[in-house]
Amino acid sequence: MSKRTSLRSAALAVLTGVLVFLSFPPWGLWWLAFVAVAPLALACEGTSARRAAALGLIAGTVANLGGFYWIALMLRVYGFMPWVAALALYLALAVQQGAIWAFGAATARALIARGAPPAAAWGAGLGVAELLWPTIFPWDLGASQYTNLWAAQLAELGGVTALTVLLGAMGAGVATAIASRRPTHCLIVATIATVAAHGYGAVRVRQVDSDMAAAATLRVGMVQANIGVDEKGGHDTRDANLERHRALSAQLAGNGVELVVWPETAFEASRYFAARGTFASAADALAAAESEAILPRDTAWLPHEGGSRGETELAPQRGFAVPLLTGVVMVSRLTSEQAAAIPSRAGRPRRVVGHNAAILLDRDGRVLGSYDKSLLMPFTETLPGAEWLFEHTGISLYDWIPDAGAFFVGHPTEGLDLPHDGDSVRLGILVCYEDIMAGFGRAIHAGRPEVLVNLTNDAWFLDTAEPELHLALATFRTIEQRVPLVRSTNTGISAFVDAAGRIVSRTPTYEEATLVWDVPRMPAASTPFMRFGPWLTWLALAIAFVPLAARRLRGPAVSTGGQR
Repeated sequence: MSKRTSLRSAALAVLTGVLVFLSFPPWGLWWLAFVAVAPLALACEGTSARRAAALGLIAGTVANLGGFYWIALMLRVYGFMPWVAALALYLALAVQQGAIWAFGAATARALIARGAPPAAAWGAGLGVAELLWPTIFPWDLGASQYTNLWAAQLAELGGVTALTVLLGAMGAGVATAIASRRPTHCLIVATIATVAAHGYGAVRVRQVDSDMAAAATLRVGMVQANIGVDEKGGHDTRDANLERHRALSAQLAGNGVELVVWPETAFEASRYFAARGTFASAADALAAAESEAILPRDTAWLPHEGGSRGETELAPQRGFAVPLLTGVVMVSRLTSEQAAAIPSRAGRPRRVVGHNAAILLDRDGRVLGSYDKSLLMPFTETLPGAEWLFEHTGISLYDWIPDAGAFFVGHPTEGLDLPHDGDSVRLGILVCYEDIMAGFGRAIHAGRPEVLVNLTNDAWFLDTAEPELHLALATFRTIEQRVPLVRSTNTGISAFVDAAGRIVSRTPTYEEATLVWDVPRMPAASTPFMRFGPWLTWLALAIAFVPLAARRLRGPAVSTGGQR
């Protein structure tokens, strides 16, 4: 291959990467995703799988560099890294996540070399790569369609990777037409599939809208107090932050809301006034409550009415008597045996462990239920492999990196029940980036949630494109199981998303704001994706293998020596 050809191929791969990140927030040119794969497919035409992997890596790295630029800024500002180190880690992340495209391109070329149709090969290659390749910040090409509401409905059939398959097939079709300088069967089939997907989506949006209009509702008020990372955690700011949340909640209470939602770790006070045990009334809980430096995991009440004790000023619901769902850090005390079974920290056994939790309170401050975050953020909330290493070798990574996050992992729950009009509303809880994990959405589906609630904190990423990207990825959880989403963040973007994936309302970033919506109660549907997972992606892979299987069934060709 000549140097000129190599440069042309690399340029085409770069073009694919640029088209991909332009199809995502903040640019949001979703229609570019339908042709984004075409330059890469052209560059890989006639090459080996190894060469295709190299070109795919270029495309994927460029796409991640454009989409995740905020990583370098976060590492510089909150990781206290010099720019050289921050940029090096940013590049390493882009390469690691870009390897999805290397895997996908190599798979596509290997399949095409064995007779697979290009549309099926590229669609399946990219889709399967997204399913199998591990990433810290998972994203799928199909998520670019979050504002293309008709196409997005495909997610209820086969998840977001089903959209990736469609986009990969369409890009391959465009590439074959460009290479042949005429419409090809590949382009025609991909176009028919794209039109059919949009037609299906148009019908489903109307049906879901009709279902939502007929559903009972829960009036939810959401608080965004605009509290950044630097404003949290200090003893001199905690009580002031709590008062900001309470003042905004009191305004919502005047608007008749039936549930107030605060973001991840929003409830923090200089001390906690909590009661543990079983009590017949708020007055009994108030009499038994004690002031705690940390919030115990087994807290039963956070009383706030009656009595003259000053500690009640620290209660979350002072000034409004409305049920509250809030993020909080709760702490479990460990026995000596429990402490010996988990990694030590800074050379000392841990006597307590923290939980990044959500807690649901009734109007009197009684704890109706709590949820511990199950999918912890690598490095900031947990060190990957630390528990395994300690269990098998006795070595604690937290002794070497004592400042690393060390939350205790929870388990997916069937949800939290909010009493409402003599019944109860099942809330499916997702904390932080659990809302971008399709598999986690399937895990909580068994609880048949009627409303999904995500509590998160995107303030770590400053005023960048990350909050918009996070919201884009989260919207698909509503389509996959046809349940509305309430998404509350500290600094934005907070939003209500309906069961069709439509963003009903949203806040700006870095502004104090509240939102109110009569959320339709939509019990989680048993959609094909909920029942069978990403089966459409695996079906595309099976279709790509059909020509190879057919050839093997026919057996080797028999030479006729040129005779007819």
